[in-house]
Amino acid sequence: PEQLINRTRANYSGLVTMCDRWFGHFYETMRSLGLLENTVLIVTTDHGHSIGDRGYLGKQGYPSAPEVYEIPVFIRHPEGIGAGKRSDLLIQHVDLSAQILQFAGVPLSEDLDGKCFFDQAVNNDQPIREHVTIAWGPNITVIDDNWWLNCKVNGSGVLLYDLNASDPFEKNVADEHRDVAERMFKLALDDAKGGVPDYLIEMAGTEEDVPGCSELALGNLLNDIGDKK
Repeated sequence: PEQLINRTRANYSGLVTMCDRWFGHFYETMRSLGLLENTVLIVTTDHGHSIGDRGYLGKQGYPSAPEVYEIPVFIRHPEGIGAGKRSDLLIQHVDLSAQILQFAGVPLSEDLDGKCFFDQAVNNDQPIREHVTIAWGPNITVIDDNWWLNCKVNGSGVLLYDLNASDPFEKNVADEHRDVAERMFKLALDDAKGGVPDYLIEMAGTEEDVPGCSELALGNLLNDIGDKK
């Protein structure tokens, strides 16, 4: 109902104002203690929310949406490096761990999934990733500069969006771009490294397809991975 949506948006706005106010207190405390002179300050979050966007309310992994997954990362360097600059690099939460270690002068482990990104972001350098993969229960989303793939881990219920379209999430183009959907699903499987756990595949089999998804089946790629183990 419209009344519920409006009230939810008002409540959310109130929470944003509250967070902003208390972050201001936190920032001023750091300043008064002299911590801003020797501390890198990073502000981010785990996810956003849909508040009536495309008819949804809350957070979800299927169908996934930019208001939930595209979150801000603010970094204040004590030496003013990068002040006032913006970047559209594709990064993931695991990259924050790598970046924090680099800031602290700690050598990075070779098996760390995260990648440092601050220098590239400040200098508008080459991207650290060509895509990002997000796992949410039995659902996956793979995003690059041009495409947004969302489906279940068993390769069913496929949604593919062209990010260069005037309204990217208006139309599912999986049937027209099967090669893109297969390529991006393969990227997710590669990122899973050890493979997809059986219990997640079972969960995916019990989850209903969302309206508008393609009947395109990518599960054969999952089977191919299993055959090569």
